[in-house]
Amino acid sequence: MAGVKVAFDVACLAQTRAGTARLAIGLRDALRARSDVELIELGAREWQERGSIGQKRDALQQDLRWYGLRLAKEARSAGADVLHCPTFRGPLREAGMPTIVTVHDLAVLREPSWFPAWSRTYGRALMPRAVRNADRVICVSRATARDAVGLLDVPYRKVRVIPNATEPVFSSRPGPPPLEPPYLLCVGTPEPRKNLPALLEAFTLVRRAGRRVRLALVGADGWGDVRVGSTEGVVAFGRVDDTELRDLYAHAEALVLPSLWEGFGLPVAEALATGCRVACSNIPALRELAGEDATYFDPSSPEAISEGILHALTQPRPAPRRGTSWDDAAASVVALWRELLP
Repeated sequence: MAGVKVAFDVACLAQTRAGTARLAIGLRDALRARSDVELIELGAREWQERGSIGQKRDALQQDLRWYGLRLAKEARSAGADVLHCPTFRGPLREAGMPTIVTVHDLAVLREPSWFPAWSRTYGRALMPRAVRNADRVICVSRATARDAVGLLDVPYRKVRVIPNATEPVFSSRPGPPPLEPPYLLCVGTPEPRKNLPALLEAFTLVRRAGRRVRLALVGADGWGDVRVGSTEGVVAFGRVDDTELRDLYAHAEALVLPSLWEGFGLPVAEALATGCRVACSNIPALRELAGEDATYFDPSSPEAISEGILHALTQPRPAPRRGTSWDDAAASVVALWRELLP
């Protein structure tokens, strides 16, 4: 088959700089490098800080006008063979061309209270339409695929599991530590699902048990009034670039991820690429991803989290793990497109 002409939705990059945006960029860049793909990027606009009036206005217009009316029309006008959406936001009606959407997680359906009002509304009313209208649904883990089938009634035949990749930088030699060791590390947008209040309680218990470590928090642009507060020994980095994040992983005593739900668990994949110990929630996606290379705990209990951290610190560091590359992921995506074309 000749090179495929693909309309690639980049509107998601205007609303976030967190995990889904990083993943969309990684896939886009790998597809750009392929000689058998002509990529047409649709929906680019200036990024708005979360919580600003401009961001809220743009989010509403994006979800209703861009996905409701314009995206599919622009893809057809561009002469694309396929429309690829790297999140679960996609056309809200039949696109008139083969369409793929990507489900990273369905936490908004599992527990709506974790999310802002518009995300809850979109998750209930519009997201199911976008996913069901798609010809294929990429899920980033088997756990998320089960959710897509169980919570959205997506037929198995439409689902393909294509794991997220990690950037090559996380497998490269680290630089000096950005924070004087020893420290624990938590990476994630500060929002209710990430369970930071329980982590801070657990961290206090770890310090009381005699472990004189600090806790480094990486993440920005959250919601739900999640605050770090003034817990002794906590250092908040906000957003960092991948090189600094690699160095934080590489020199940490352990990554701690106490999330209440994940669809994949990118920080775990990145940490394992650097050979960092992992202590994380005992939830399906993280079990699937980390296997025997992590210590698991009940995220609902600060005491259980602290016990998991203390146990993880007694374990040897895992060998650095090579995960899926973006070239691998791009090849799987191109193969999926070819399923839909004559």
